[in-house]
Amino acid sequence: MLGQWTRWAPALVTTVTVGAIAAAMMIPGGEAQEVQSEQGRFVIVMSPTVRADTFLLDTVSGQVWRQEQFTDVKGEPTVWHTMVRLDNAAESHNFIEALGLKSPSLKPER
Repeated sequence: MLGQWTRWAPALVTTVTVGAIAAAMMIPGGEAQEVQSEQGRFVIVMSPTVRADTFLLDTVSGQVWRQEQFTDVKGEPTVWHTMVRLDNAAESHNFIEALGLKSPSLKPER
């Protein structure tokens, strides 16, 4: 069971990290308006260590997009692709059940 979750760990960690950033920026009361007016509604969040970890955050709704490049499309455009938000264990379970788990790879013995 642990091996099945380790495949999902990077996505869940990213989702939790970006969700925490979103939650921190959506401060209740008048402060939320202050954050929005200083930074705008949409904020680009970048990892200082991994260029691929660049996200577009809607500070009002909390929705997050990740940059992706379509290498099989002419011009290889880079787009913002919405991320699935999983807020609790039940949502995570339902998400994985809907997609199904990959079959374990059968590696030849050496």
